[in-house]
Amino acid sequence: MGRKSHGLILQDESGHFFLTRGDHVKFDLEDGRLVDIPNNWMMYQDVLGGVLPVCTVMIAPYALRNGFVHIEDPAFGSIVNAYFGHDVRIKLGKVKLPQGDWSELGRVARIYYARSGEYCGKYHHDFKLEAPPVRLMTTQKSTSYMVVLPRGCVVDSHGFVWP
Repeated sequence: MGRKSHGLILQDESGHFFLTRGDHVKFDLEDGRLVDIPNNWMMYQDVLGGVLPVCTVMIAPYALRNGFVHIEDPAFGSIVNAYFGHDVRIKLGKVKLPQGDWSELGRVARIYYARSGEYCGKYHHDFKLEAPPVRLMTTQKSTSYMVVLPRGCVVDSHGFVWP
């Protein structure tokens, strides 16, 4: 089954759902460094802001579950359909929310990622340098990454929009 035929949502230990934004994630930092995340890690967002701030995007390993899911929450389902496409079947993965101390790796100039669903493909977004900074954080052992976008960020069905 190809990337175009399905989307993926993640669920944490408490049962909260997250929209996946893509995998094969890489970052160009403002200081010229490239941060290459393992390809099998997933970038995800709490699009309703129930557990994490909406302008925080996480990247971490996950475990894929068998089968497809039906999304019960109409608000979340609408966002999932807008991002992956209305005729795309949705798979479920499990993720453990990262705990511990975070340290800043640097300010992000560009993000690269690959998305699944009807709009599958490789994407990139240049963050506007005159806008408030986008910060890339990691846990002490680099077991998870966090992108901290400024207040008022726009990440929607088109992907990263502002800054």
